[in-house]
Amino acid sequence: MIGFSKWLKLSETVILNEADKLDEIIGELQNIEADKRLGSGGKVDFQVISKLAYDYLTTHDNIKNLVTNMITNDPKKFKEYTQKYQQLLQLLTNKITQLNYTEDDNMGWQSYTRGGKRKGVKDDNMTTKRYVSINPQEIWTAYQKLPVLASALNKVKLKPEADVLDFKIPRTYTAAIQYKDSIVIHYYDKEASPQIDLAVQEFLNAAGIKEMDRSKFNRTNFGKDVAGESDSQIVADRFAKYIELHKDQIPQFLKMPNLKQQLEELIKNLSYNSSHRAGVKV
Repeated sequence: MIGFSKWLKLSETVILNEADKLDEIIGELQNIEADKRLGSGGKVDFQVISKLAYDYLTTHDNIKNLVTNMITNDPKKFKEYTQKYQQLLQLLTNKITQLNYTEDDNMGWQSYTRGGKRKGVKDDNMTTKRYVSINPQEIWTAYQKLPVLASALNKVKLKPEADVLDFKIPRTYTAAIQYKDSIVIHYYDKEASPQIDLAVQEFLNAAGIKEMDRSKFNRTNFGKDVAGESDSQIVADRFAKYIELHKDQIPQFLKMPNLKQQLEELIKNLSYNSSHRAGVKV
């Protein structure tokens, strides 16, 4: 297949810097301090804070800016890339559905379910997730090998009562290069995590790439969805709740000389130590 650089010409060196999104969070804290973002009853606008934290956790901010610039300055090229990505998805779907998977357009994600949709019992009433983050410049190379991932996941043995497994990738070109979660694998049997890891490694080896170190952007490789709410959303909501509970301390917080570092550390602690992953109800 044609090389990805033919269709996606990102700059040769893309520095994935999350500082811009932290600046937006700081700007919102400044608005709160100035009483510009107070809702009814003097409460912090929870949804604004949560959305900013969610975007920080899930998107490469400067890649988003690159796409925005392309849409503005070269819409023809953007249309071409978008069409080529859709062609790739169709090729993948044709191959993966021959490997005992069904496809589903799942709210902006292209999802593939092993053995078709079925019911099962979730361990701890949660869906376990394995995230795979891929450098945006290697997305094309990686996605071409997704049938290898499908085959490797077919070898994963799950408890009969928890025999539910699927994986998904972004449905659009824009999301594919912008999302930190390049591939998300869902499964009900939490004890299957070592097998899932082996399947991921088999896929990465076939693609000849390495997954990104998610600790660099304060994310874990594994997560849990609870009651229909995603792992990332739960962490973002907890950050917003923390700001809401400590609103009176925001003026002092904003005076810290290492404010960005403190914000990053706070989000990191909430992300790494979130109690819902231990089976505690949120």
